[in-house]
Amino acid sequence: MLIKRNILKRIYKPIVTAVFVVVIIIGGAMFSLPILKDEAVKTHLKITDFHTKALTDLITQTFNNLSYTMDNFNSILKTTQDIHLLNNKFKSILSTTPSLGLLVF
Repeated sequence: MLIKRNILKRIYKPIVTAVFVVVIIIGGAMFSLPILKDEAVKTHLKITDFHTKALTDLITQTFNNLSYTMDNFNSILKTTQDIHLLNNKFKSILSTTPSLGLLVF
């Protein structure tokens, strides 16, 4: 009986220490989860804002290019009626500005 008690005393301290360390680690993780979640949400909102601004700029630029191209094409239509010249000009426009081709098709 004395031997069992001696063994239990030597095992008891490391087990209690291990349980205490595990409780501290789990408690720390549970405490930090809301903070990490809030930071992740803020970061993703910043990234979304960046993508929104980039997409807005891209769409604005595409529509401006389309407007300038149509103005140019309109002036060509007024000066010539040659369908081959118009076709070549339109192909030239689409080859230099591929983003406009996406709008056409």
